[in-house]
Amino acid sequence: METNLIAQELTGTASLTHHQYQPNTWETKRLFLRPFTAQDFPYLYRVYGDAEVMRFIGKGARTELETISELISFINHWQQHKFGNFAIIHKASGKLIGPTGLYLSARCK
Repeated sequence: METNLIAQELTGTASLTHHQYQPNTWETKRLFLRPFTAQDFPYLYRVYGDAEVMRFIGKGARTELETISELISFINHWQQHKFGNFAIIHKASGKLIGPTGLYLSARCK
């Protein structure tokens, strides 16, 4: 497995490894990161629809329609640019706990 050499150099330990079984997936001791799929909707909505979780993020809790729209944009971004937001999976619980990643902003064009 590859390791994140920058993290290893900064901390003295490798903290992020490329997952050997699926493309575009990453794994740490506690987390698994992978591209979103349509099946992630109910789990992403559990996060996005929670006002307490979302109170400092953007405009706050999102509706089902807003969550679907964002999920579609995550999936389309991966298909178009071959990079994008990852679903963060907490390994111990198996739960999706949120998104992270990069996206091409309209401001960058």
